[in-house]
Amino acid sequence: MQLTTTMQVAGVASVLLVQLFLAWRLIVTTRALDRVQARMANQGEALSLLTDTSENGFSAIARELDRLATPEAKPARRPSTRRVATAARKGRTVADIAAEERVSEGEVRLRLGLAGQLPADAFASR
Repeated sequence: MQLTTTMQVAGVASVLLVQLFLAWRLIVTTRALDRVQARMANQGEALSLLTDTSENGFSAIARELDRLATPEAKPARRPSTRRVATAARKGRTVADIAAEERVSEGEVRLRLGLAGQLPADAFASR
């Protein structure tokens, strides 16, 4: 009878040892799985960031290509000194030249002064 009790204790002890070993393996495997899941989450976030950055970069390139492909509107015609001086030589007044060029009379006087066609006393007659 004592032998069977010893055998039962040995059997229970061996089952308990097997269960402890399996529990330890379960804990180790769970920790490893947690680390793998954390890495996968980081990889997913990195891939998402890379995708967003790539999409934004490609859309910026597309916008720039569209901007370069469309011709720019020519700016409004600026009064040139040559046109103003020619109009003054033809006898037109400063007010008429300013109205035609859509600038101030001061701008016309300045351009005539740059062209050397404005008399010295023209500034005093203001």
